[in-house]
Amino acid sequence: MNTQITGMVKRATPEAVLRRARRVRLTWNRYRIRHLARRHNSVLIRPANRVEHYFHFVFDLVLPLWHVIASTPHTTTFGLRPFGIFTDRVIQLFPRRVAIVETDSPDSYPTDAVLQGMNPHFVPLSHAEVASLKTYVFRALNIVPAARQDTIILVERLPPDPYFVHAAQKKGAGASRRSIPNHQELAALVKKSVPHGFRFVNAQLERMTFAEQVKLFDRAAVVIGQHGAGLGNVAWVRQGAHIYEISHAPELDHFRRLARVVGCTHAFYRTTDRHQAIDVEDFAVRLVGEYRKCRLLSGKSGISQSAVRMEPALYDFRTG
Repeated sequence: MNTQITGMVKRATPEAVLRRARRVRLTWNRYRIRHLARRHNSVLIRPANRVEHYFHFVFDLVLPLWHVIASTPHTTTFGLRPFGIFTDRVIQLFPRRVAIVETDSPDSYPTDAVLQGMNPHFVPLSHAEVASLKTYVFRALNIVPAARQDTIILVERLPPDPYFVHAAQKKGAGASRRSIPNHQELAALVKKSVPHGFRFVNAQLERMTFAEQVKLFDRAAVVIGQHGAGLGNVAWVRQGAHIYEISHAPELDHFRRLARVVGCTHAFYRTTDRHQAIDVEDFAVRLVGEYRKCRLLSGKSGISQSAVRMEPALYDFRTG
């Protein structure tokens, strides 16, 4: 009954009001955790949402956790229970501030707190909040920012890791959720259309390390991809890039909102199904239009740094 009432209230409340309310809840959540961190040397953190999938790992765990860590004493350790194949990545990012807790240990963690997420679909984010995380991630992973934005990225969705088939709380990922059956035909089209001075990357993100993904998207001039977790890497994209999202459900506007936060332009290429082949002739025409919108064909790029003038180099992480 309570769940039904909550659903009715949400449907009757304007979206803008809900987003502001969630922002207030997030602010209060940070305050409470900071208060606990001043009183205790260790706090057990319980993410409010499932964080085993990449997008939620970034926006419902790493982003809010970073802002908590940045505003609490360096002597405070935050405990986390294992949450799937990305567990090691949070230790990679916060090696001195986060510990993985295999079982409940009241002696080590006398208090706990729920960590509210920062999914841009639900919560208003600021440019500074995402940019500060990017700066920290570069420092933590020893990444040197690229000199140029010179890359056209096409994200290829692969079959899910066995973990997401058998062990995850929420089953399914990658191509099992959404796919482009003629992806290779689409990749050949995008590769041929790359403007002079830019390189093409057909990115299979599941086969890349976290650092490789961050470095790749830091060089992005244009990101093309189907709606899904891979576009969470827009968090690492520089201001002025263009995001071209292939989606059958544009009302799922996570990445349009995220693009706006980081200072990028965004457009949808609409499909009618989760698993739909792309009409490459139609896509070719529309892609040229997208290049023109972000001035990649005019010689006056709208990206924040001019791309290097060189013959397009072709990269494919399937061979890496």
